Amino acid sequence: MAICCSPGDREVEYYPSGKKKFEVPVKNGKWNGKATGYFESGAVQGEMMYVDNQKEGRAVEYYESGGVKIITSFHQNRKVGWTQYFSSRGILQDEFLFDSLGGLVDYHEYDSLGQRDLKTVAPIGHFIPDTIRQGDNVKFFVRLGNADSTVFKNGTLFVTSSFDSVRYQPRDTLAAIHSDNAKGFSFSFIARQKGENTLNGFLVFDTENADSLVRGPHKFVYVFDVREPR
Repeated sequence: MAICCSPGDREVEYYPSGKKKFEVPVKNGKWNGKATGYFESGAVQGEMMYVDNQKEGRAVEYYESGGVKIITSFHQNRKVGWTQYFSSRGILQDEFLFDSLGGLVDYHEYDSLGQRDLKTVAPIGHFIPDTIRQGDNVKFFVRLGNADSTVFKNGTLFVTSSFDSVRYQPRDTLAAIHSDNAKGFSFSFIARQKGENTLNGFLVFDTENADSLVRGPHKFVYVFDVREPR
């Protein structure tokens, strides 16, 4: 059940038991100010700032015991900067980095002691939405997430029309772009035909003292939809 009072007051939601579940200040009919969520026990579950119904600033979610569970930053309803996840014992587990447009550009994994765990790496692509039109110049950016960029140098991004499903060898290579993981890899193409929908790619790095799993290939697939020209 929710109760919303006059502008300048608060919107409040309750559990069936009658205990408070959520509250947020309301101004001119919109959420403005610090919203607070509660466990049924009365402990704070989360806190978030709103400006004209949009999430803005630092948000914190808590365990019922009181420890921090998730810390997120927002700007105009989009995640920006680092989002961090903690165990119930207060140890950092994962963190994800978002750019100013809310696109995921990196992530870090941590072990049970809170130390960086670099065993798992994966390509992260900041791709445009699937609103591509015929003739549009399309761009996307990709890099290897959870990687140590001081190690992952002298890499190559291969963009292909298809893969050998067994060996991950490229067929019909469209581009081979050289860079390192700190800079990342950018590729652009023109969407020419309606019905195009997939670009395959992988990253390979010439790293010293690294096994083949670390070097790659690190495969990714970019799926999109080409529509009629504007």
